[in-house]
Amino acid sequence: MDYYAAAVREDGTFCRGTDGLLVKGYKLSNGEKIIVMAYCDKENSARRVVRKRSVFLTNWFKKKVGQRTDYVIRMVESCCEELYMDLNIGLVHGEVVRGKEIEDYLEESMWKILKKRRFAKKAELSVICFYGQKLFAFSNTGRGIFLLGNCGMSEMKGFSRLAGKELMKRRAEVRDSQTIVMGSDSFFENISKDELHVNLCPQMCMDNETMESSLEELGEIVRGRNGGRAFGAAALCMAAN
Repeated sequence: MDYYAAAVREDGTFCRGTDGLLVKGYKLSNGEKIIVMAYCDKENSARRVVRKRSVFLTNWFKKKVGQRTDYVIRMVESCCEELYMDLNIGLVHGEVVRGKEIEDYLEESMWKILKKRRFAKKAELSVICFYGQKLFAFSNTGRGIFLLGNCGMSEMKGFSRLAGKELMKRRAEVRDSQTIVMGSDSFFENISKDELHVNLCPQMCMDNETMESSLEELGEIVRGRNGGRAFGAAALCMAAN
């Protein structure tokens, strides 16, 4: 698999963005790649405050929310760095890296992050990890992750809830080219499925530069329709060799 990624995130005309996102790749010493994509948002809780507070206080609140979601994303990144180091140490000692090891590590790490209530309470966190043709998805909502294939667009389904935990996961094999998109409500509410598919379907994602140009084009469309709201989105394309 070849991987291409792009992201767009900006504050609105009158208020700050509340989301945080991450797309990052790691190459292990055995030549295999680990690609991680994460999105965190607390936009829903911010909307409830908008109805009751002034614009000034809303902006202050959204600034604090943005700082917290950014902190969650940095925690996800730190977990991935530790995973990368642990796997490479194992490879140096001749250990075989298996998908189950990665899945178990991420499951434990995501749950630890969500348990830090001071920073992550009610945060909507989704994390996607690729290792070879294996896909590991984790979410505390099980929604808001969209798949673009050659034939159309659909929301990722098939999550199973972990016993006793506010966390859901999904494991799959990826054999065909597809693009995964995650983003804010203000992004998806102002773009059509056809516009998303035309710009980000696997056939159109030939390299990082093309993806960045296509996502920025979608960003221009959103800016013209969302009334100055903040928005953010990240896209990751897996292209079958």
